Amino acid sequence: MFDDFYDIDARDGKDVKFIDPDYDLELMPLIMQSRWELTDFITRYIKAQPKTVLEIGVAHGGTMIQWLKYANDDGCNIVGIEYTKARVERNLSYWESFKKPETSFQVFVGRSQKPEIVEKVCEIFKDGLDWLFIDGMHHYDTAKEDFVNYGPLVKSGGIIALHDIYREVDQGSDETVTELWEEIRHAGYLTRELRSFPGQNNRGIGIVYVE
Repeated sequence: MFDDFYDIDARDGKDVKFIDPDYDLELMPLIMQSRWELTDFITRYIKAQPKTVLEIGVAHGGTMIQWLKYANDDGCNIVGIEYTKARVERNLSYWESFKKPETSFQVFVGRSQKPEIVEKVCEIFKDGLDWLFIDGMHHYDTAKEDFVNYGPLVKSGGIIALHDIYREVDQGSDETVTELWEEIRHAGYLTRELRSFPGQNNRGIGIVYVE
């Protein structure tokens, strides 16, 4: 177990697919997550047992299903934001099938930066947020806006996580989540990086521990 965790060369950096024999896999394509990173991230979620969860960038629901499936048994308020209306209309009932009776769940359609969505989400989580996963538009400006708009909602002891903190090879010199992650680290936040292999140039999850 010790070697599996600390030996980075032994980690499985392959992408993971969500497999459900009762679901049309054409509607559930590849989850854009590394297998090792996603497994570790979900394990942290299960241990944390947050009662308030926000995911920005639900896409096809691969990670959202995990938040619903392993939600706190004492009750959890889970909110998603997804800008593609067709994805939500097509998948919402399927996502809801993973919801526990004690869980409250809703998805807002639109850009997470839209003032009306920010206002609604801030009202829902006016008493604080335990778990924030930023996985929307993977550009510096939009990711930073999400961090600034929703990060202050996270309570002490909660976490903020960002996906794709390592630059994709084909992204050239464009500013991405990588630049934002460097800013966050250098600002002195308590952070951790979930990395699948040495020299990694895509994927990666950055965790900010809110003190």
